[in-house]
Amino acid sequence: MKRSILLFFFSICWFLTTSLLAQNKDRSMVSFVQDGNKIKIETNDGKYRISYYNKFIVETTFIPKGQDFKEESHAVVLKPEKVELVLNTSGGTTGVISDGINLMINHDPFQISYSYDGKELISEKLGYQKTKDFETIQFNLSKDEVLYGGGSRALGMNRRGN
Repeated sequence: MKRSILLFFFSICWFLTTSLLAQNKDRSMVSFVQDGNKIKIETNDGKYRISYYNKFIVETTFIPKGQDFKEESHAVVLKPEKVELVLNTSGGTTGVISDGINLMINHDPFQISYSYDGKELISEKLGYQKTKDFETIQFNLSKDEVLYGGGSRALGMNRRGN
């Protein structure tokens, strides 16, 4: 019962959030498969591999169309623990509920949002985009949020805007 109420509340919040935030209208979900702690999503422009390592660590990998996926993680070295996932698909969205990090996936336009304890952690803004000159992935960020990492470049430590 508690999970049903949480999923309902999460679905309402997701609908309101996605209605207000920009999305890439050209992206849509083609298929969705759960395999234990892993979720495989195919979109019209590539594939997502989402792996729960535990209820607090979720790794998301995007593989653009025409590229190969390598199983080994570059970010997480832990062995995955068993995480109980409850999935609910309704009205063009799929909720993935755990005892930790939850996902809300909008099918069309495609967008993933991550939350913990009822608070959104991060969501895609325009998601993956490829042009003739470059590839980007854009996220919705708060005004004071900073980004670290992203590989070696001649930039400062905070990669926001780059």
